[in-house]
Amino acid sequence: LELVSSSDAPASPPVEAPETKLPGPSGMAAERMRDRLRGFMMPAAPLPGPSPSESDRRAMLFARLKMTALTGNPAFFQTALADALDIEFAIARDITMSGGYTSLIAALKSVGLNSEQGFLITSAIFPQIFTHAEAIRLFIERYQLMHHEAALEMLRGWRAETAARNFLRVQPPAAVNSDEKSESPDHLRAS
Repeated sequence: LELVSSSDAPASPPVEAPETKLPGPSGMAAERMRDRLRGFMMPAAPLPGPSPSESDRRAMLFARLKMTALTGNPAFFQTALADALDIEFAIARDITMSGGYTSLIAALKSVGLNSEQGFLITSAIFPQIFTHAEAIRLFIERYQLMHHEAALEMLRGWRAETAARNFLRVQPPAAVNSDEKSESPDHLRAS
């Protein structure tokens, strides 16, 4: 018996075992067992690798926004919009309750939705606006005229507002023995 070191052996691709199909129930049992073993060998966490492509991310985002917009419940859509834009719920609510759809156009354009996708979502949120063909034409025209950079600039403003609100919420209250004045008149008490 001669031992061969791995450096002496020629590099060859691994040989896969030929699949043998056993006839009858024993072959099916063996295949089920192989499937179970393959399942055990699956990694618990996703392997590092390429993240979903931009078009896949956009498609998933559109599907969620569309699904929530078509529920008829504004809070569901506002939550999905806040998640998609990474902004506070209150800001997303302001975007959809402002009386017009200009801010919503900017929001949808900033995440890369096309005019047809934007129209479907906007018409579900503002059905009373799109009662005739002229209103639809005007929406499409406005959507196409909104530059992506302008939409991103509005998004940056919403995110800055979110950050400012979060910062103000995190500020610790002044200590009781602090020299800072309290904004509430709680420190003035009659004796």
